[in-house]
Amino acid sequence: MSTYEKLYKIYEKYMAEADKMVREAYEAKRHPEFMEVDELRGKLLAISEITNNEFMSKKAKEKEEEVANMIFDL
Repeated sequence: MSTYEKLYKIYEKYMAEADKMVREAYEAKRHPEFMEVDELRGKLLAISEITNNEFMSKKAKEKEEEVANMIFDL
C-alpha cells in the first residue's frame, strides 16, 4: 500500500469520526468532551498540513472548522 493510500484511509477515518461526532452532538444538543474534540481537530489539522493533495487538505480543514463551530453552536 502506498503512502498516499495509507494517508487517504486515515483521512477517511477521521472525516467519518468527525461527521459522527457532529451529528451525535446536534442530536443530543450537547457537545462532546473538549479533550475528544481537541484531539479530533488536531488530527484533521495534521492531515490538512501533511498531504500534498489540495482537495484532501481543504476538506480536512473545513471539517476541522465544522467541529470547532459545533462547540460554539451548542
